[in-house]
Amino acid sequence: MNYSKESVWYSGDWKNRGNHDHIPYNGIKISTTANYAPSSLSSVQKLVSVAVEVIDYTYDILGVSSKIAPLKPGILTDIPIPMNNETLPPELNSEFTIISIDNTGLGKLKLDVTTGGIFLNIKFKYGITGKKRDEIGYILKIEETVTV
Repeated sequence: MNYSKESVWYSGDWKNRGNHDHIPYNGIKISTTANYAPSSLSSVQKLVSVAVEVIDYTYDILGVSSKIAPLKPGILTDIPIPMNNETLPPELNSEFTIISIDNTGLGKLKLDVTTGGIFLNIKFKYGITGKKRDEIGYILKIEETVTV
């Protein structure tokens, strides 16, 4: 049987007691789902993929979600701007504020393999215009193996 493990990280401006009643409603939430498969040892499973969801609560009290296909270690991956399916035709969701640190493109994620383990590395800025916050660095450790 395959095993999955979820982890969650919140930006430094996250309000644990719920969203504000004004913009910005809240910060950023990043969820990972690490998927494991059986290995040669019966009780040990090895990491096979990591799926990521980034939710921006800056302009939408319910959050605007961007789902990233399973990450591969060492590859810098764009955080795509999700589509707004409430418009016809659908267009990029302008309430998703995550951009690159240098303002020239999309925010980035990467699974970094280090001597200390596998970590989710982020590099982006987000927030209301004129008050963007930078988020850079390792945020979540992903276990290479799990015992089930």
